[in-house]
Amino acid sequence: MTKAAFRQSWGKAFLAFATGEAVSLVNIFTQPTRASRDLNDYETKFLKKKRTSLPEGPEHKWTLGVWPAGVTFTYEF
Repeated sequence: MTKAAFRQSWGKAFLAFATGEAVSLVNIFTQPTRASRDLNDYETKFLKKKRTSLPEGPEHKWTLGVWPAGVTFTYEF
């Protein structure tokens, strides 16, 4: 779709697609309970409801490596 819509080469179209997918997956894996926490905070603050206990998410670790041939990003969950 990107190739046809913006008249890009296959390489640029693939790079745009891969970057978009990577960003989407990072959002999914790093913020799965954010909406629940935001709702809980809103209800506690404005509706005076009792705060409920939400489980903490798993620990995530980002690593950046710089090499003579390039850069690597590692995400551990």
